[in-house]
Amino acid sequence: MRGIFGQYTSVNPELLTQVQIRLQQSAIPPQIQSILGAVACPSLFDNAGLYRSAPLPKNADEEVRRLSRAAELIGLDAGGRQRGIREIEELLSNYSDKSNWSASYFGSVAAKASLSDHDLDSARRIIALARRQAPNEAQLLYLTRVIEREGALNMNKIASAKTGGRFSEPAGPGASPEP
Repeated sequence: MRGIFGQYTSVNPELLTQVQIRLQQSAIPPQIQSILGAVACPSLFDNAGLYRSAPLPKNADEEVRRLSRAAELIGLDAGGRQRGIREIEELLSNYSDKSNWSASYFGSVAAKASLSDHDLDSARRIIALARRQAPNEAQLLYLTRVIEREGALNMNKIASAKTGGRFSEPAGPGASPEP
């Protein structure tokens, strides 16, 4: 972020406030960070409470309540994130005709969290479960491609490590491998 926003700026003052808070986090006391963050608009750069619990209708069924709690857990620390991911995966595996929630949305939330934890197997399972309900959903198709690409990159790294090669070979005319 420092490289981009150090060189470029934005006409959006709320965005600039969030970026400045994010870049100076270690210098700002936590109680001041929470005050500054609460004043600013919701932003991609503000990770706190990314999946805050939305008010649920009084007649929300147990599945929806569990999904809401799971999505909220994903926004917490790593331990909470893992519990939330597992909960959504379980709910996706038990999805039925009576389920009245978006498998594609919650599958995407859990898959993105798995990807951020570098857990491709979990992300792959979750997307497969979600695609049973929404096989042509654009977000799920996109995440499928991301997972495939990440898997291929990991396989290339493993193969390169096994053969003693480097992850990145020199390119261009006259480039020669290092001894």
